[in-house]
Amino acid sequence: MFRLMIADDEDAERMGIKFLLNKFGYRFTIREASDGMEALRGLEDFPADILLTDVKMPFLDGIGLAAKVREKYPEIQIIFFSGYDDFEYVKQALSLQAVDYILKPVDPAEFQRVIGRAVKLLQEKETTVQNTGVLKSYVITRLLNQVSYEKLVQENGEGQLLFLKEYTRLILIEFEEDVFGNVISDIKAFCSLVKGAIPGSFDFLDLTPSQGVFFLKAENLEEKHVQELARCIHLIVGKEYQKKCYLAVSARIGEAEGIGNAYRQAEQNLEERFFTRTAISIPVGVWNRQKRRKSVTGSFCRPLKRMWLVMTAIVFAGTWRFF
Repeated sequence: MFRLMIADDEDAERMGIKFLLNKFGYRFTIREASDGMEALRGLEDFPADILLTDVKMPFLDGIGLAAKVREKYPEIQIIFFSGYDDFEYVKQALSLQAVDYILKPVDPAEFQRVIGRAVKLLQEKETTVQNTGVLKSYVITRLLNQVSYEKLVQENGEGQLLFLKEYTRLILIEFEEDVFGNVISDIKAFCSLVKGAIPGSFDFLDLTPSQGVFFLKAENLEEKHVQELARCIHLIVGKEYQKKCYLAVSARIGEAEGIGNAYRQAEQNLEERFFTRTAISIPVGVWNRQKRRKSVTGSFCRPLKRMWLVMTAIVFAGTWRFF
């Protein structure tokens, strides 16, 4: 269900909007705000898909609200409604990439057309995201199963595989029992859980009921950073799901063609846990370099190291809070 934020300083106007939504059969999760500042604060914990805002409001008007929203939440569909039939307002609305501009008093037929257009745009985007996710899963699975990159380019075209070039490392996670689709039934929630420990964006694919792969995109991840990151993931997953897991970190991925080799290397490292008796495996060459390194520098590593130490202390104290 899509989420809608209604921002208007008049209760009657907000009630009228909800009446029309119900009349035309639109089902939204709705949050209301009586001024622009309240709407802006509300969006922090209510990620709306559509912002329906009046132009003239106290504290922060609709144009100012839309400008801040467009900067902070670029994907939101913005719709203005106002009693001001003024070209200057319309021009500003267009500059903020608004879906449309509705004049008060609101004409029901016009309202239905505008809301319908916004919903259609959201549905099209949702379909595109779903199709992209299916393609990604298909391509990555074949790549990890030793289908060559050249073969995938022939089948799909190089333009469809550009996302592979974003990956800089991968982390393989494996459980002693089947968890994906069982204990961990919501992959999106699982990714949200570990997101705080992973700098930058990433993709995740559950390969089997007991094994999955994190595909990291951050450019500035050195070996030590990734090792500490893996420790954070290990602590988070163990505390949340009460299941024993093992992680293996790959070496840096240079080209898209190297993803398959990076996965097989991580899988081999993971198999060696039976000899090393460790929960986290890293490439041997990386470990030797780290033993020679007496100090860790860099603004990126220090915060991650502090995060790991805090998480460790909290877990051993028997208390959990997600930072």
